[in-house]
Amino acid sequence: MSRIITGSKNIDVKNAELYNTAGQLLHIYPLEKSAENKLDLTEITKGNYILKVVTKDKTQSFKIIKK
Repeated sequence: MSRIITGSKNIDVKNAELYNTAGQLLHIYPLEKSAENKLDLTEITKGNYILKVVTKDKTQSFKIIKK
């Protein structure tokens, strides 16, 4: 998997934060309120990550497994 597509026209997305399993912040992706945002994950190594998507109202976390 090299890209993740997130976003919605109805959600005010601010940014996405990528963390490793030790909790270290690796990258902040600025996002725009649009139909889709693409995050380029081609440069991260294989492993497990946490992606936190920050919106105007809340933060939601997703587990990412790059193979």
